[in-house]
Amino acid sequence: MEKMIEVSIVSSEHGFNDFEVLNLPNVHRACVGHGIKNGDIFNVYCFDNVKLGGVWCGEVVKSLTNFAETNEAYLEFTLRNEKICRGCGDAKTGHGQVVCWSCFKGEDTLFTPYKYFKGGFAEWLAQVGMSRKTESAQHGG
Repeated sequence: MEKMIEVSIVSSEHGFNDFEVLNLPNVHRACVGHGIKNGDIFNVYCFDNVKLGGVWCGEVVKSLTNFAETNEAYLEFTLRNEKICRGCGDAKTGHGQVVCWSCFKGEDTLFTPYKYFKGGFAEWLAQVGMSRKTESAQHGG
């Protein structure tokens, strides 16, 4: 089940409400003018310094939901930034995610960091050893 989009106001200066955005992949901020009307455009800030425009629908969360469902540039940006987990091959990992929450393997490694491992330390060491042997064999070492 996906989490609901959450926003919290960070600033209300210079004629804009600046919101921190949580639970909307690749988006960290939205900036809405004080006099905005339905149908007007507001700024949505994504990772990698990408700024896109959303259509105002009367309230922030509703407008961000509409943005996520209808903005073609955002949909393309999100697809381009999703990665397939190297551990399970199924789950997608997003920006800044260290561990796939499906298989608990690290996205930049073939093995699970111990703090996320579901098992004992000896089992973890065995997994790391097997993963490193597999990786070494794949690279001709």
